[in-house]
Amino acid sequence: MHHMKLIARLVTKLGGNEPLAKAVGRDFSTISHWKRSGIPSHMWPKVARIAAQHGIATSVDRLAATSPLHGPEYRPRRSKDQQQAQAS
Repeated sequence: MHHMKLIARLVTKLGGNEPLAKAVGRDFSTISHWKRSGIPSHMWPKVARIAAQHGIATSVDRLAATSPLHGPEYRPRRSKDQQQAQAS
């Protein structure tokens, strides 16, 4: 399951950003950040466990595959210097 869909389902199941944040041991604003950027890799095991406890099928491998920061669709930003060097 894609990160943003998983976060939305967990927020719905747990009753909001604050209960999810409490479940993962973070501040509620962290969940808002995750909604924009994805779940950081160090939190995948904990999030996968919480999802399983609430009947949502996912895994650390699935989170890795769908990560906006680490997955196959990730494309790091290149500096102008890197872009110019590649064009040469």
